[in-house]
Amino acid sequence: MGRTRILKRAIGGPWGDYRSGDADVYMQPAGPANKNYCVGTRQNLIIAHNTGEVAHNITITSYPDPYGRPQDIAYELGAGKLAAFGPFGVTGWRQPDRRHYLEADSAEVYFGAVALERGADACFLRLIYGSGYLVYSEADAILIILEEKMALVHDIQTVSGTKSAAGDNTLIAAPGAGKRIVITFLLIQNKSTTSSTAKLLFDTTQKRELLAPYDGVGLTEEFFPFYWLTGGANEPLILNLSDAVEWTYSVDYFVEDV
Repeated sequence: MGRTRILKRAIGGPWGDYRSGDADVYMQPAGPANKNYCVGTRQNLIIAHNTGEVAHNITITSYPDPYGRPQDIAYELGAGKLAAFGPFGVTGWRQPDRRHYLEADSAEVYFGAVALERGADACFLRLIYGSGYLVYSEADAILIILEEKMALVHDIQTVSGTKSAAGDNTLIAAPGAGKRIVITFLLIQNKSTTSSTAKLLFDTTQKRELLAPYDGVGLTEEFFPFYWLTGGANEPLILNLSDAVEWTYSVDYFVEDV
């Protein structure tokens, strides 16, 4: 049995139209046997409440960053205490299945998760983009669309797994005549002890190349509107490996008309 999902509360930001219940955080008991997860969007704040009379241990599992550096959080939460962790984004924390992993050693610990996409460093314009909001970030001066809102506009899908055959490996099949693949998130990572080179191609057109000299070295990229990684008409997404060694991958994408 897989991990148990912790539901998230997406808050409305400083200009949200709040009604009764809109800001309530869903608190759920930890599942020590199967462990827990929440959907790994850009900025997740994890809340833990120890309702018991003794201390309990909490672990939030990291994922190696592009330099192969993991750093889990192991925390002892005192009896009756409430703690907050994060916010956690993509690099270093989101697993290949697009989740953030968390666990506790007792069901006396309750977890909650808050989505903080509307960050404190952003100026929010109440502009409608389909079913989403356009957001202007003062920090990096770009327009982004919140990931979970964007999923309402585009049918975002995820493919993930491993490939180990030398040469071309198809990650996403050709979408059909008059259509193209648009990538919004990309992760590729060498999972072997052998130095290997990976190339990402749309059909025969190379888009990325990475030399990974050892296990854990990889590439993580998140693409925003106007900067998405886009293929040509009816082009498949290919991962070309220089050697027959294991690579893991995770790709978020949608298909659109050309």
